[in-house]
Amino acid sequence: MTAPPRRPSRVAATALTAALTALAALSPSPAAAEPADGIPALLGELRTLCREADEATAAYQEAAERLRAQRAEADRLGRRLAGTRGDLAGARRTAGRLASAQYRAGGRAGGAGLAGIPPYVRMLLGEDPGRALHEARIASRVSAAQAAEIARLVEGERRADALATAAREALDAERTLAGRQRERRAEVRRRLDEVTRLLAGLSPAERSALTRLEETESEAARREMYAEGALPPADAAPSAAGRAALGHALEQLGRPYAFGEAGPGAFDGPGLAARAWAAAGRAIPATAAAQWAELPRVPLNRLRPGDLVFYSPAADDPRAADVALYAGEGEVVAAPGPGRRVARTPVTLGHLLGAARPDAAAPAGG
Repeated sequence: MTAPPRRPSRVAATALTAALTALAALSPSPAAAEPADGIPALLGELRTLCREADEATAAYQEAAERLRAQRAEADRLGRRLAGTRGDLAGARRTAGRLASAQYRAGGRAGGAGLAGIPPYVRMLLGEDPGRALHEARIASRVSAAQAAEIARLVEGERRADALATAAREALDAERTLAGRQRERRAEVRRRLDEVTRLLAGLSPAERSALTRLEETESEAARREMYAEGALPPADAAPSAAGRAALGHALEQLGRPYAFGEAGPGAFDGPGLAARAWAAAGRAIPATAAAQWAELPRVPLNRLRPGDLVFYSPAADDPRAADVALYAGEGEVVAAPGPGRRVARTPVTLGHLLGAARPDAAAPAGG
């Protein structure tokens, strides 16, 4: 697949298209135009902030996935520890029964008046040496079984101690990861707040100029992708589930963006994707990082409506920071960033990472 050209940060680019347009529509016309040479610098500042927000989002999602895996490991160790303790209790009961049986057998031998006499002499002096020999063999087998139970008991104790240590370490690691996850989440919110403050502080002239610049770059990037064959020249028919997922996403147009939300009142990109595909009857992971890691990949030039399109914080960054649903005609349905609402926007906004198809085995046009 031809690599897509370098593009601005997804949050930065999409924040310009609708947020700035909406703000400009609500603001009075400027008395004088802002200097044209200041717009690229302002755009660069905004993109820097949004790239940092994307990077913080990717780091948060990675921490969330590590925490999920660590919690699963802690649960697995806890179950193994519980099973080992159960086995250990059973081994103790068996060893106790064998010890009691041996004690009773020894008592009966002593009651015969032969205590202190070596076992082979007692066998020869007894009334029934054959029976004594049979009992001796049984006693030998009982002793062997007892020895085996003791060995099993010792091994069970060792395994229980090892599992208890591993379970404690897993819980400690879980608490550490949970703390890091909270730190990453707070960092994302700080970066997004910076973007929101910068957007709110723009003058009407700056908003208009930035919107025009973003639209020009986006259209040029989209034409370049089509020319390179990086996007399908004609839209393929969606699968039945893809059509349903896209339909649900389109029903959310106008809903506000909120980091970490999956509806129904607000969304971020991964939350919108997960909810849309859940409405289509397919559960997918909750974060862009997990969606990108677990779902079947498809080339961008074979996209069909309903597929998921992923974006990274930078052109050379392999992490997924955001995701949107492909809507056809080179557009996606996205919940792109602060100050934005769910909208249908060009696919060329942001650093394209790739695409995935939750129902890869389903036929088109189903």
